[in-house]
Amino acid sequence: SINAAIAAAAEITTASPIQIAVYFPSGTGGYMVRVANKTSAMITAPPCAICVTGSYLTLYGDPTRIYNAGAWSLVSGSVIRGEAIAIGPSLTTTYTNLTFSNLVIDGMTNGNNDEGYIGGTNRTTGDGWDNTDQGITAAGHHGDLHTDNILIDNVQIMDIKGEAVYFGGAYSDRLTIQNSTLQNTNGDGISVSSLRLTITNNVLANFGNSCIENGVLNATVYYHIINNHCYTADRNGIALPSVSNSPGAEVIQIENNEFVGCGVTQSLAGATLACVDLDYQIGSTGTVSGVTIINNTFKDFQAGINVNAANNLIICGNTFALDSYTSPFTQVGIRLSGGGSWTAT
Repeated sequence: SINAAIAAAAEITTASPIQIAVYFPSGTGGYMVRVANKTSAMITAPPCAICVTGSYLTLYGDPTRIYNAGAWSLVSGSVIRGEAIAIGPSLTTTYTNLTFSNLVIDGMTNGNNDEGYIGGTNRTTGDGWDNTDQGITAAGHHGDLHTDNILIDNVQIMDIKGEAVYFGGAYSDRLTIQNSTLQNTNGDGISVSSLRLTITNNVLANFGNSCIENGVLNATVYYHIINNHCYTADRNGIALPSVSNSPGAEVIQIENNEFVGCGVTQSLAGATLACVDLDYQIGSTGTVSGVTIINNTFKDFQAGINVNAANNLIICGNTFALDSYTSPFTQVGIRLSGGGSWTAT
């Protein structure tokens, strides 16, 4: 089986850290995977159809389609589907040097069917945001599960009820997502807690929340978000809600991206709906610093750029088009608040 092959490879790499590849040939027409025998324990530790239990592993196809059966079960009052690919579950191991490439992960749901991100999953229809249904994730959403040097390259993930890529409860150091297409999920496209995050040359489209959300509190961070296309995100294009409380510690590049239709359909109490939103996480204070927002294009939005309390912020060369979206709200190109120092041209 797939998991037996991965487990066998993981045993080898545990003994000797050499990179081992697990190949999914496409000649079979694809792979149907699912989680069977769902139990109440899976409510807090969602199960995985494909479980990556070691480091120094490459999972790749040519490209190859993996169907993650979208059928859901109601267990102890909670909807459970199961993650397509999950890393873990040890909380004492740092999972490192993992590559996922040339794969197509099909969640086999209606994805972002405009039923709403907030409010959990409907127990009658299975619709809504389902955090047991992600494309590639850190297993169990544990805050103590560590990953490092993760590469997602030339991967398509679609039709998911949660997030396409989710490391949002885990601690991740280096994470790169490139040359990929993530689309039609009822959560975020990318939701992670990564210290060194690189997102380049991707197409991100049709999400019930944001294209990209990354939050790390009280740490030095390096984000490079360059040459991406973000279309139709109900909340934000990029949301960086929690950065270091110490100014001057960040390097955050948001450059040469295209944002179309971000933050125009969802109404959330206390939420700022913007194509680029840099703000505190609730309960934290401080300033955003070391940020460049350069040569991006913004179309059809409620707010283009929203920044709260910034130092060493540079905004220049961006294009804002307000001509094709009829909004009940006041449209704003750039909103800066909370004090700080910036240059906007």
